[in-house]
Amino acid sequence: MVTVTDRGGHRPAGEGGTTRSKLQKIRGIQGLATGVGVFVVGVVASIVGTAGVALWFDESATIAASARPLGKIFELTRSVDAVHAAYYIFMHFWIDVFGAGPLSVRMPSALAVGLVGFAVVRFGTTVVDQRFGATAGLMTVLLPRVVWAGSEARQFGLSALLAVLLVWAVWSAWDRRDWRSWAAVGIVVAVSGYVFLFSVLLLPALIIASFVLRRSPWTTTLSLGLGAAPVIALVLVAAPQTGQVSWIREPSKAQLLKDVLVTQWFEGQDKPLGWYPPPWAEPAAIVLLAFVAALGAVAFFGARRYVNEMRLVVVAVLWACVPTVLLVGISIVATPLYVPRYLTFTAPSIGLLAALGARQLYSRAVVHASALVLVGATLLVPQLYMKDFTPRGADFKKVAAAVGEARAFWSDRIVFKNDQARAIGAAYPEPFVGSSDVLLVEGPADSNTLFGRSAEVAILGRVGRERVIFVGDHQGLDGVAYRELVKSCVAQEYPRGYGRIVLFDCRTGR
Repeated sequence: MVTVTDRGGHRPAGEGGTTRSKLQKIRGIQGLATGVGVFVVGVVASIVGTAGVALWFDESATIAASARPLGKIFELTRSVDAVHAAYYIFMHFWIDVFGAGPLSVRMPSALAVGLVGFAVVRFGTTVVDQRFGATAGLMTVLLPRVVWAGSEARQFGLSALLAVLLVWAVWSAWDRRDWRSWAAVGIVVAVSGYVFLFSVLLLPALIIASFVLRRSPWTTTLSLGLGAAPVIALVLVAAPQTGQVSWIREPSKAQLLKDVLVTQWFEGQDKPLGWYPPPWAEPAAIVLLAFVAALGAVAFFGARRYVNEMRLVVVAVLWACVPTVLLVGISIVATPLYVPRYLTFTAPSIGLLAALGARQLYSRAVVHASALVLVGATLLVPQLYMKDFTPRGADFKKVAAAVGEARAFWSDRIVFKNDQARAIGAAYPEPFVGSSDVLLVEGPADSNTLFGRSAEVAILGRVGRERVIFVGDHQGLDGVAYRELVKSCVAQEYPRGYGRIVLFDCRTGR
């Protein structure tokens, strides 16, 4: 018969109170220092290498929405991007203080990932011990999905942080069973839902865990439900705004399997811009998947003798699987919504499971060290390519610079392919300062849109007999404006325009 024990590193009862107090203080300082160290690793891993990487379309949307007056953000989110309203409001104040440069707008995400690491360390230390907390924190902040979340100006890093805080709050409420703890759970649920709506998919996982573990299941359900109630208002506003997810297509079964098992946690980058990683990247991600899966199996079979560790296995597995199954299921039976980065908030569960597996090898120091080195090295491989790419000419920084060059000898009059093409100017406004946006009839703030509204009239009637610079969007050239200009004006592609800029001379016609 196996005796169930708890490996918490507790001191013998006969130890003196003074010595015990000193040891607790030392451990507290060590734990704090460990958390701060992992915080720094998370921030550095996220932000290093991003300074020269161009902002992409979604990041441009963050700037376009957040840089406008606060009242205009509320007006914007009534018609589009309601699910991002809380993030845009936060970024509004951030941009007011730190500006809208690439490094500045990405820094909140990097800091959030650092805090994810800190929170995982503290949570892991509370549930198991300090060494486990440190291992889990490091594995979490080095996961490709988490690193990517920390390197882009969107709220996915914050969603991961709030997920860790929610799991920690629920765990604490299970132990303490007082109203303050359950109130904290409800508050974190509400904040999580408003920061990123799909975070509520974590709630069924925690409810199931409470029933499986017999840990205050009905109180857990009630607390999570009350916390989610305020999010209903956001759902009612966001539900009609289907345009912002209309680009999501139903993937093939093979692609879906690859996205769930590999891209979602171990590849990181999944921009819908036709960008592809180098050929060795996917095998590296699969190797990482194999390492982590092996550690997860070790965690499951090795933790059965220890109460808290087995409970953590149950919570982590449900945390990883239930939101994924729900979002994939909705995408299959209703409308396509599954995008790997939308489930960034599940990534800390993978770090916890991998660390639990590594913990079972502690008694075999060489095996344990080898496992950590192998996983750590494999985690770092995706960093070699994740932040350095030019997705088929959609490098906003280079295109904006080319516009500035073309203006110097051609024209200050610019024709954007469509409203979305103005994302280039929102991300890098300096080359566009003083230019004339020929088709713009209402600016972003006045039209309550992200990038303004163009004239719905014949293009040539607004262009006149002038030279213009045509700027395509992240998907390339073409479009109504382009076709009309090609018919009536003399065109020459600007060689430094990366396939996004065409110079038209409409003074004499064709």
